Amino acid sequence: MVPTRGYMPHMQMKPFQPMAWRIPNSEDGATKIKVCHDVEKLVDPIDPTEGDVQRVNFIGSGVLMFHRDHLLALKKPWFYETIDPDTFGRLACMDTKFVWRLQMEAGAKIWADTTIKVKHIHDMEIDETFQDRFEDWAEDGNGDRAICNAHIPAGAS
Repeated sequence: MVPTRGYMPHMQMKPFQPMAWRIPNSEDGATKIKVCHDVEKLVDPIDPTEGDVQRVNFIGSGVLMFHRDHLLALKKPWFYETIDPDTFGRLACMDTKFVWRLQMEAGAKIWADTTIKVKHIHDMEIDETFQDRFEDWAEDGNGDRAICNAHIPAGAS
């Protein structure tokens, strides 16, 4: 699971918390959603205590392993941001969009090994402990939630 550089306001999570998500109640949950950023309240976070290896639909690309044929099945460019043309807000990050496309365009099944500890390479080490630096951030009166909001606008497609 990868430390996420944002948060979804409807979900109990911290900035930089290692996250992965699945579309619940479906063996092939990816087909339930038309586009990857149309997910508000339709995804559940992965709970690492529910197993070391779990099926997921969305995850960052900190550590990925896939068949070469899956990559070749994707249209180029393989990675790109998805931006709302009205608000210029990011709808889906290029990592989760890439993982979504592996499922939708290449037919890949996505699994996460929750025991692998992924760190973002940055000007500082961002790992599973980084979220604790913001322990009081989500409490009322602390922090500005608009700064790293990954909220999906209503009507996004």
